Formats: sequence, structure tokens, C-alpha cells
Amino acid sequence: MNREREIASMFRKVLNVKTMDDTAIVKFDKNMVAITSDSVIENVHFVRNSNPLMIGKYAVNVNLSDLAAAGSVPTALMISVGIPAATKNSYIKSMVMGMKMALEPYSIEVIGGDTKESETLFISITAYGTSPNRDLFLKREGIKQGDLVAITGNLGKAGRNHYLWKKTGYVKYMNDMLSITPRIKEGIKLNKYGLATACMDLSDGLTESLELLSSTNHVGFNILKSDIAVDVGAIKLSEKDQIPIEEFFDYGGDYELLFTTKKDRLNKLLEILDFTIIGEATGDKTIYYITEHGLEHAVDHGFKHFR
Repeated sequence: MNREREIASMFRKVLNVKTMDDTAIVKFDKNMVAITSDSVIENVHFVRNSNPLMIGKYAVNVNLSDLAAAGSVPTALMISVGIPAATKNSYIKSMVMGMKMALEPYSIEVIGGDTKESETLFISITAYGTSPNRDLFLKREGIKQGDLVAITGNLGKAGRNHYLWKKTGYVKYMNDMLSITPRIKEGIKLNKYGLATACMDLSDGLTESLELLSSTNHVGFNILKSDIAVDVGAIKLSEKDQIPIEEFFDYGGDYELLFTTKKDRLNKLLEILDFTIIGEATGDKTIYYITEHGLEHAVDHGFKHFR
């Protein structure tokens, strides 16, 4: 268990937090509401010379990605920020404009928040969403043996940009890491048509996410390594610099959806969604990558933020 998971487990045990999902489902009046909260922090998720417009967009989008994994329609945000005293107003305004740009594709109301002076810059957002499916939401729990494992999009772009940023110091690669697209439409479709047995976003790397789904659902996975949709740039860089491709698709930060589905739902899925099947859930609680050399135990090769 990595340090982040260890600390989260401590909170769950002491405070009796029952869900393992990033999004909580709470009843307000007669309706169920999805609620999530995520923070982005200077020198953990970005550096000070990152484009402030991109920082603002990123802070909103990581929260919308959690709502996407719940199959939720985003409706409202609360935004709290900590800002160093020496920060220029033009920097702050650009960051806020980035938030506005991230919100524009959706009908989302900003309903409040807080501002504080802080030694380092941080943005903490709480996001709210409703369900397109009779108050039902997607969760991480629900996988059965034989379910298919799938992902949206391609993995490894964030890992590639992180590697290049560490190698060159060019802030361009840091800004590219902050450019993410929450899969809101895809999550809504999975929920609306009842097509996913479980779902989460790939803010963490593929292997770590599979490990979490495995422990939550008491299943294993056989993943066909050659079927994992990987960013073309990451593949080329892997070959050029002789970096194991796992270090890119395990890095995280891609914010695609990782979901499971029943085999008899596959035809309907193919009609409405772009995705890639990468494997199947098994009954032995072990995660294997199927390679040309046979079965390999999954090992998390990913970078862990900036540690």
C-alpha cells in the first residue's frame, strides 16, 4: 500500500468511512446527490511557473472527472483557495478565467467557497452532481467474475509529459500534464443505460486502479497488455529512451474511465461509446498482465506525483 492509500485507510478506519469511492452519494430531500472533493497543490500537481489558466482548468476538471466516474451530471461547485501574499492579481485572474473555461461546457453554478492567505498555492473544490438514471450512480463495487474490463481513450500521455518535464525542465510539458478532459459524457452514458458494473477514473495509474478494484470487489484481473490503448507519443518515447511502457500507463493523471461490463451488454456499448476492452475479471484475486511471454504478476511501475 502506498503512503497516500495508507493515510486514507487511517481516516476511513478511525472515522468509520464506509465507501471507497472518490464520490459520496447523499440523499437531499427526495433526491440523491453525488458529492466529491479534490485539491490541487503547488509543487505536488503543478509548479509556480505553470500557466495559471491551465492550473484553474485542471482544478475544476479533476473534480468533474470524479463525477464522471459516478456517471453524474455536474450541477454545482464550491471553490476554496489558498494564495501566497506576493501573488500578482493578473496571475489570480488568469487562474479564475481557467476555472470559468472549464465550466463553460456544462450547466454548473458556483455556489460559494473560501479564500485564505497561504504559504503555497492550493485550490480545493467540492463538486455536486445529479443522476441521469433514477438516482442511480456508478460505483467501484459490483464486479463479478467474467466481467469485461475496459478503458476510454489512451493512457500514458501524462506519464510521458512528466518524464519529459523531469528530463528537460521545460514548463510546456508541465502545462500539457494539466490539460485533461473529464469523461462526463461517457460516464453519463454508462450510467443512463446501465452498462457498467463498476467504474472509476484513472487519476492513478492503471495497475494501482486495478489493485483497488480487486480489493474492493474480491476479484482478480487478466489484462492483455497488447490491448491497452497507449498514447502514441508515450510508445515512441518508450522505444527511444528504453523506458518500460508500464511507467507511462501506470503513472496516472490521464483521467480516463476504467470500467467493467457484462459481456451481454457489449453490443449496446459499441453503439454509444468509444472504448477499448483490455481484459476480464477472474475469481482468483490476482492481477496478471498477459504478455508474449505468458502471465506476469502486475507490478505498479508508476511515478508517484513528484515524490
